[in-house]
Amino acid sequence: MIQNSSRRFYAAAQLIEKISQKLNRARGPGEMQPLQWSILRCISRHEDAAPHLLWIADYLGLTHAPVSRAVSTLIKRGFLTQSASAHDKRKRHIELTVAGKIQLEEDPLQQLVIKLRNIDEPDFNGLIRTLEKLVLKNDEK
Repeated sequence: MIQNSSRRFYAAAQLIEKISQKLNRARGPGEMQPLQWSILRCISRHEDAAPHLLWIADYLGLTHAPVSRAVSTLIKRGFLTQSASAHDKRKRHIELTVAGKIQLEEDPLQQLVIKLRNIDEPDFNGLIRTLEKLVLKNDEK
């Protein structure tokens, strides 16, 4: 049972959960999964860094195995390609294909970005400060 003093915190947590659910509603087989979206975004933002598997895993704060599986799936779907590094043959650079760039146009985060743009500046800045506190406090544990 939730105590009265905790109700508003629980309600806030439920609102955050709802945002996550809306962003990740298509979860069936063959659908883009949250990690796959994260990988496409990561590569799109850092193409100049010539990302490779371990770099992507480190950037996302994940272990190698799930990132490797997701990258393999994205390659099979034609959204990514791999090529051997000229400097280190153990590393394979991962790049977006044209299909991957087109897929990113359907990124569920785009709908959230549109909604965030409609928040006035003081409220938006307060939101950012609050979210940073949540993320930083969770990272410290």
